[in-house]
Amino acid sequence: MAELIKELLHKVLKIPSLTDIKIERAHRSPPYTPHRDPTAPPRHIIVRFLDAAVKDLVIRQAWSQGQVSFQDKRMFFDHDYSPELHKKRAKVHEVIKQLKKKDIQARCVYLAQLKLKLGTGEKTYTTLSSAAEVLKDLGVEVRCGERESTEDELKDGWRSRAEEKKRHGTVTIGSQGIPARRSLNRLPMPFKNPK
Repeated sequence: MAELIKELLHKVLKIPSLTDIKIERAHRSPPYTPHRDPTAPPRHIIVRFLDAAVKDLVIRQAWSQGQVSFQDKRMFFDHDYSPELHKKRAKVHEVIKQLKKKDIQARCVYLAQLKLKLGTGEKTYTTLSSAAEVLKDLGVEVRCGERESTEDELKDGWRSRAEEKKRHGTVTIGSQGIPARRSLNRLPMPFKNPK
């Protein structure tokens, strides 16, 4: 399957033959069933590349060509994101549409982060709930789920504890604080053999 995909990519996408396409694995999804409906759409081919740069090149080339076809059948190329990530990206794209109507430059960057370009510069928000205040000031409606706001609260709590450790130099184990940094002369030294 991997060799077939390599030949197909060079032929259909017109990727230079010098480009070394290394594929870890390629398979069809869903698995083959003997009683499959002949009118059903063709099964997807999921390809895992060894090099992320090659994957990006393949997707960029497919998207720039527009319509890609093989044996008079149209082919589509896209990232294989989880359903949860697709939902998050869809929410970000809804916000981007609202921002573009207001002539504000915005885009969705990997994974599902919102990147805004305002007069003060560019700012990237990891979640929509972290960008909610700024978006509200811009007159954009954001629907954040309860789960997302809870995740943000947990992340903020985790960060504040990590910052506290850096400031005080202690790590909490149980209810006792143990200094994280000890002077080297207090640490036991390994036995050295005389030469």
